[in-house]
Amino acid sequence: VLNNQIPANLMRDRIVLIGATAASLNDIVQTPHSNALFGKTDFTPGVVIHANLSSQIISTALEGRTNLQPGNRTFNQLWILLCSVISATGTWSILHRKFFGSNSFFLSTIFSVTVAGTSVLGISYVAFLQGWVIPVFSPVLAITISAILTNNYYNQWQLKKTNQQLAKANQELAQYSQNLELKVKERTEELKLAKEASDAANQAKSEFLASMSHELRTPLNGILGYTQILERSKTLSREDRKGISVIYESGSHLLNLINDLLDLAKIEARKLEIYSHDLYLPNLLVGVTEICRIKAEAKDLIFHCEFSPDLPQQVRTDEKRLRQVLINLLSNAIKFTDTGSVTFKVMVVDDRLVEMGEKPTTKIHFEVEDTGVGILPEQIDKICLPFEQVGENQRKAEGTGLGLAISQKILQMMGSTLQVSSELGVGSKFYFDLNLELGGGEITAVKLLKPEAIAGFTGKESVKLLVVDDHTESRSLIVDLLKPYGFELIEASDGVEGLKQAAIAKPDLILTDLVMPKMDGFEMIRQIRNTPELQQIPIIAMSANTFCLNKQQTPLVSNDEFLTKPIQIPDLLEKLRVRLGIEWVIDRHITEPKTQTKSTKKIIVPTEQELETLHHSARIGDIEKIEQEAERLQKLNSQYTPFCQRILELVQEFDDAGILQWIEQHSKSKAY
Repeated sequence: VLNNQIPANLMRDRIVLIGATAASLNDIVQTPHSNALFGKTDFTPGVVIHANLSSQIISTALEGRTNLQPGNRTFNQLWILLCSVISATGTWSILHRKFFGSNSFFLSTIFSVTVAGTSVLGISYVAFLQGWVIPVFSPVLAITISAILTNNYYNQWQLKKTNQQLAKANQELAQYSQNLELKVKERTEELKLAKEASDAANQAKSEFLASMSHELRTPLNGILGYTQILERSKTLSREDRKGISVIYESGSHLLNLINDLLDLAKIEARKLEIYSHDLYLPNLLVGVTEICRIKAEAKDLIFHCEFSPDLPQQVRTDEKRLRQVLINLLSNAIKFTDTGSVTFKVMVVDDRLVEMGEKPTTKIHFEVEDTGVGILPEQIDKICLPFEQVGENQRKAEGTGLGLAISQKILQMMGSTLQVSSELGVGSKFYFDLNLELGGGEITAVKLLKPEAIAGFTGKESVKLLVVDDHTESRSLIVDLLKPYGFELIEASDGVEGLKQAAIAKPDLILTDLVMPKMDGFEMIRQIRNTPELQQIPIIAMSANTFCLNKQQTPLVSNDEFLTKPIQIPDLLEKLRVRLGIEWVIDRHITEPKTQTKSTKKIIVPTEQELETLHHSARIGDIEKIEQEAERLQKLNSQYTPFCQRILELVQEFDDAGILQWIEQHSKSKAY
C-alpha cells in the first residue's frame, strides 16, 4: 500500500486497517445490513463494523462535521429524571381530570407511556440528526415505571381522601344522631306537654259541655214536660192549645240543637258509641213516619211511605241513632221541598239471610227521595261536612248544618255510608244499606198511644213509685205526670234520702236522677244492688248530663232502664209498662193517631173577589185583619176550611210572609 503497488481502482473509497490488534475485529456481530424485518439473520464481522466507524470518522473530518457526541452521565441522569417527571405530571393530570372515567387507572397508564415514549423517540431522532446520542430505552422504562407509581400513589391518595371524607361523614352523622336524639327527646317532651295540655283542655271542654248539657236540659225538662201534661187538658181553648204547641215545638227545636252540638262534641272526643239492642222494626218506622207526616202536611206535601212486606219484624241495632238518622233525612227532604212529594222507602235488598258467624243478618235498604230544589254537583261532596249548608240563604238559616255530618258518622259506626244523588231543580235522593242482625228474643208490637188517651192501668192493684231528684221542679213534673194514672208516689231529694225511703216504703220501681249532691245516683244504685231486700227493685235512671255519661259505668242491670232529660212522656210510659208488668187502660173516646202514608187532602180556594181583601191585608202585614177575613171566609163556605185553617195557623206564628206566599201560591190554581 505504501509503495503504491496496489492498483488505484482497488484503493479508491477504501479504508485499509494496518496493524490493528483489536479483539473485536474477529467477532461476528448480529447487525445485518438488511432492511428486512423477517427472514434469516445475517452476521456481520467485527472488522466491517470497525471499518464503518472509521469511515464515519473520516467523512466527518472531510466534510467538516462534528462527530456524534454521547451525553455524559450527568446529562443522561437529568434526561431520565425529566422524562419521569413529565410522565408523572401527565398521568396525575389525566387521573385528576378523569378523562377515562372508571377505567382511568389502566387507560391513563397506557396513554401516558405511549405519549411520553413517542416524544422521547422523536426527540432522540432529532438529536441524532444534530449529532447527539440521547438514551431511549432508559427514559422509556423510567416513563413506564413513573406512570405506574403515579397511578398507585393517586389511588392511595384517593383512598385516603375518601377514608377521611368517610370519617368526617361518620363524625357528622354521629353528631347529627346525637343532636337528633336530643331533638327527639326535646320534641317528645314538648309533645307530652302538649298532649297533657290537650287532654286537660279536652277534659275541661267535656266538663263544660257536661255542665252546659245539665244546665240546659234541666229547665227544658220542666218546659217540655209540663207542655206535654197541659196538652192532656180538656178545658183548653183552641188558641191555648196552639200556644202550648208552639212552646213545645220551640223547646223541641232547642233540644235538637243542643243534641246536635253535643253529638258533634262526642264525635270529636271519640266518645260517641253505638248501643245495639232488640227492637220491633215496624214500631220504629211508624213512629218516624208519624212525626214527619205532620211536618209534610203542614207544607201541603204528599208524603209517601213504601215498606217492603218482607221486612223483618225484629232486628238488633241502636234504635235511638237509627231514628235520629231517618228523622234527619226526612226533615231535610221536607225542608227543601216546596211542592210535590217526599217518599220514604224501606225494603229488603236480598231476602236471603246471610250467616255472619252464628248470627243471621239481613241487608235493609233505606231511602228518602224528594222533589225539592236539588243540589249542585260540586256541593254534594260538602253536604256531609260539619256546619256546611247548601241551597238558598233563607233555608240555611233554618238549621246548624250538623245533621248530615252527624248522620254520616253514625252510619259509618254502624258499618254503612250515606249515599246522595241529586239534580238541581228536580230533587234529591239520600239512601244507605244496613246489615242488621235479626233479634233473638221475643218483642211484641207496641201500640202507639197518646198519653192523654190513658185513663189508668191494670195488672196490679196498686203501684208504688219512688222519685229521687235534687231539683224540685223535676220531681214535681214526674209526680204531676204519673199521679193522674193512679200511681202512689214518694219523693226524695238526694241519694241518702232515696236509700232511706226505699228501705221504708219498698217501692215497686225507682225513678232516679244520676247527678245529685251528698250521694249521687250512681252510688245509690250500687248500694241498692248490694242490699238483698232491695236489689230486685227495677230502676229507671234519668240524667240531663249525656256527654260525660258512660253507660258502662252505670250499675244498671237487665231489668233497669235509662232515660235522657228532657223526659218524653211516651218513652217513660212504655218503660213503666214493661218493667212493672202492667197494661194501660185506654179512653176510647179519644182518637188515637193513625199512620198515613199519603196526604191527598184537596184544598178549595176562594174566588179572586173573595180573596181580594185577604190578599191586600197580607201584603200590608195586617195580622188582625187577616185573621178576621180568614174566619169570615171559613164561615162563608165550609169547603174553604182547609185553606183558611192553614192561614189561621200561620197567623198564630205571625208569619205574614208565609201567609202571602200561601195565598199567591193557591190563587193561581183553584184546586191543589
